[in-house]
Amino acid sequence: MSHYHIKTQEDYKAAYQHAIERPEEFWKGIADNYQWRKPWTTLLEWEFTTPTIKWFKGGKLNITVNCLDRHLKDRADDIALIWEPNNPEKWDWSAGCFTRVFGELANNCKINTIDITPNHINRCKLM
Repeated sequence: MSHYHIKTQEDYKAAYQHAIERPEEFWKGIADNYQWRKPWTTLLEWEFTTPTIKWFKGGKLNITVNCLDRHLKDRADDIALIWEPNNPEKWDWSAGCFTRVFGELANNCKINTIDITPNHINRCKLM
């Protein structure tokens, strides 16, 4: 199973039924869409008398890679974040812009020089 894009109530019902009837297959299909730093060794381990349920045992992933970085190659100019502050100005941040600005922020934090101002963030609009 590849990406789940649920567009209709029927799609939702089919996905729900799949998840109920074959949960391991369903969640493996979802997990296969992510980049794993270390693959899981056991997909599902459960014991209901304790109760204990463990999914993707042994696996490790980096959520920022999966939320943002893996999309940069093909979708760097797509909107990744829409910020709507209380004033009427709205900011649309592309994935590439978001990565550049917060990469700079991370580098500044590494050297203990944190200077986050509206000008710092607004630079993204000029890039």
